Amino acid sequence: MKFLVLIILLFSQINAQTIEDWLGEWQGVAYQNPGGIATEYNYKLNLVEDRTKIKGTSFISMLNDNTIFGVWSLIAEYKGGKLHIKELEITDSKIYSWANWCVKDYTLTMVKKDSIYTANGPWTGVAEGSVCRPGSIAISRKVKKTAKEIEISKPKDFNENDLSKIKKNDILVLKNITFKPNSSDLNSDSYVELNKVVSYLNKYKQIKARVNGHTDIGSTFEFNEKLSVSRAQIIYNYFVLKGVDKSRLSFVGWGNTKPISTNDTSEGRALNRRCEIEILAD
Repeated sequence: MKFLVLIILLFSQINAQTIEDWLGEWQGVAYQNPGGIATEYNYKLNLVEDRTKIKGTSFISMLNDNTIFGVWSLIAEYKGGKLHIKELEITDSKIYSWANWCVKDYTLTMVKKDSIYTANGPWTGVAEGSVCRPGSIAISRKVKKTAKEIEISKPKDFNENDLSKIKKNDILVLKNITFKPNSSDLNSDSYVELNKVVSYLNKYKQIKARVNGHTDIGSTFEFNEKLSVSRAQIIYNYFVLKGVDKSRLSFVGWGNTKPISTNDTSEGRALNRRCEIEILAD
């Protein structure tokens, strides 16, 4: 019995810590696609713990007009590694006479990267008895790092003059690799950097590496994920075309789940749109 009680106590502590990761103020964007036209809104979420429950408020407004807005009360439940949120009612709002705000249910998945937490997921909703077109939410918040948090590998810029010092688990950001907007088509000036990486991989043939693709929080969660995979694969294909054995390579797309900067500024979003080489074996 004592052993069982100990297990229950340990589980409760882990679960409470996980819940605490969600508590606080989040901000980002909400997406919807009404009538085939992609629409983006400012979005904020505030979560607090009330005894054994999570409750809070959500706020949404037009991207360029905060006077058109909606505020909802909500409850949430952490289950299966995800946060399930149910908006209860609109507590304050202003909207055009021909439109209605949706009361939404959504499920968010969190990724923690250093002091920046991001959460993404789809939503569905109703508006005065009619079904709203579904959408998605991408939010983030910055938290204070605790003494227990240990950073394993911090991304650094790819530097051809420092390649001999590269080791396993290093992540190298390819700063000079760029693509056409919302596309996996490489800009022509990207090949200078790509060829430097090819030379490195062909010189150090024991190296195994993975191409990581990342986006900012623009567009929908699903679009970002597909775009990041497509961009990573384009680079992977180029390396193989240039003679790098594909058994040494792999690729993955992380969408907008692993930012290295804020998504609140254009400069931060530019840093988050990136491709990396991660050294898997040296």
